[in-house]
Amino acid sequence: MLITRTLAGLPAYGPPAISFPKPNAFREGFVVEFTTNEGERWIGNFSEGWRKRPNSVHAEPDGRSVVVVAGGIGYFVNVEARQLIREFDVEDLWYLDSQRMFLVTNGLWFETFEVNGVHWQSRRISWDGMRQFELLNGSIRGEAYDPFSEGWVPFELNLHNGDVIGGSYCEA
Repeated sequence: MLITRTLAGLPAYGPPAISFPKPNAFREGFVVEFTTNEGERWIGNFSEGWRKRPNSVHAEPDGRSVVVVAGGIGYFVNVEARQLIREFDVEDLWYLDSQRMFLVTNGLWFETFEVNGVHWQSRRISWDGMRQFELLNGSIRGEAYDPFSEGWVPFELNLHNGDVIGGSYCEA
């Protein structure tokens, strides 16, 4: 069984942590200890983004992968292979049990993904941020910021295919 545990910092002893992404190998970030299904332990050091979001770890039901969120940057990691599958911006993240996929927004659009890749990406919904999310059966409602009216505009997103009704951003 895949086990994850967050650590207060990098351990002083043992093998060096694996850094995500690789260029930030000399800076401490969000530190997570992994224990694989075979009982092997290793440490991941995840570079944090600039967003003031809580750091978190979300297990994929496949038992091999996790999504680590560090300061608004998402890292989809194959724990068994110790390999980064993809990196993405995160404003909010949910797991959709009914579809066995993650739903993520970066504040401008949404997408769903799982181990085999991205299933769909919505069109751009907002000029600069979304809020007031309400997860319904098969859709999500929210508000998208409109800089022209300096207000919020409602939208609804179909969770099965990424189609959007409403929002503040209109493609030309």
